[in-house]
Amino acid sequence: SMMRLLEKGDVHEVTNPITGKQVTLYDIRSTAEAALSTVTKELEWKVYYYMSQVEARHDKVETARRFLYSCATKVPPNLRWKVWLGGARIELVYLASTADRRSLTQMLGSDVEMEPHALTISRALLTKALGEVGSKISYLVLLECARTEEFFGQLHRARQIHRSGKKEYPKEWKLWFESALLEIRDGDKEAAEKMLVEATSLHPGTGRLWALLIQCVAPSQKLSTFKQALREVPKSGEVWCEGARLYMDPLLPYFDLETAERYLKYAVQFTPQYGDSFIELIRLSFLKNGGMADVSLIAQVGRGLS
Repeated sequence: SMMRLLEKGDVHEVTNPITGKQVTLYDIRSTAEAALSTVTKELEWKVYYYMSQVEARHDKVETARRFLYSCATKVPPNLRWKVWLGGARIELVYLASTADRRSLTQMLGSDVEMEPHALTISRALLTKALGEVGSKISYLVLLECARTEEFFGQLHRARQIHRSGKKEYPKEWKLWFESALLEIRDGDKEAAEKMLVEATSLHPGTGRLWALLIQCVAPSQKLSTFKQALREVPKSGEVWCEGARLYMDPLLPYFDLETAERYLKYAVQFTPQYGDSFIELIRLSFLKNGGMADVSLIAQVGRGLS
């Protein structure tokens, strides 16, 4: 927990509560050393793993790899797949932090030798993860494989992985969700809509699928889809949030900010961990009050939950 707090402090340039100075990567490393001297041997791997991710986020890829190597020597065999997953992500960080922060498209287009090397390493690590992960949760590694292929622009490979994953694990809704998101990012909302219609028929009790479907359907179908979703998942904060967005759209015939506010309160009440609802509450305040917006409404809603 202390390492997480310090890392957030490093990102936001705040003061270390212990030293009184601005938080740096050195503070996080020192805390990790202290943690390794106090935690049990069974938990050492978690410190090494977390630090590998911290170093990667600071573009210290070589240091991140060393921490990950230490993690691999400490982690229990049944959890080693997480280490290979983390390693694949670190290689993506290395790729993204190279070539003077150029965009990925420019980088892959102008330095083609970099793509096969980084992609080969990532694929090899993910293959190791697939070989060691338990059969019941191997779909999590498949999702990471698809994201990696998409990151490198290999959309056909990403789609193949999604298709095989959905066939092998038809009960895992996240495979459908991520597959639809890929199509949305690729600009094909029609394909995403078809996929989500099938997904909601297979997983009618999953609010996130319904919420994404509401986003994808035509404006004339949004309200009816929202009502259909409520019949299936009446306590889904994600669905209530999408309903509020409909009533906050001045281009739609049922524009009604009072209804939107009521729906957002339902969204926060049913799914308080869903951050979009709080963002929409801020937007609602600006729509109602313009420059005089009072965002304390969010605090009032939050207090009402306790």
